[in-house]
Amino acid sequence: MPIQITAGGLPSYSNGIQRVAKTDLLRTANHVIASDYFRVPSGLAGAADLRREMEAFHVKSSASGHQRFRPRRLAGPPLS
Repeated sequence: MPIQITAGGLPSYSNGIQRVAKTDLLRTANHVIASDYFRVPSGLAGAADLRREMEAFHVKSSASGHQRFRPRRLAGPPLS
C-alpha cells in the first residue's frame, strides 16, 4: 500500500493511498523500536545502528508551534 507522509493533519485513506502525518509516523516508529515489540533477528546487518539512530531521533517544537525533526548528537560514526 502506498503511504504519503504529510506535514500534519489527520490520517486518511483515499484513492489507494494512506496519508499519515510525519509526527504520528515517527512517534509510533520510535515507540515500537524502543520497546520490546521490536525484535531483530540476530546477525541482521545494521540492526544495532537502526535502533541507535531511532532512539536518538526527536521532535522539537518552537514557541510558534513549528516542529523540527532531528537526531540528538550520537556517539560513533554517522550512518551512510
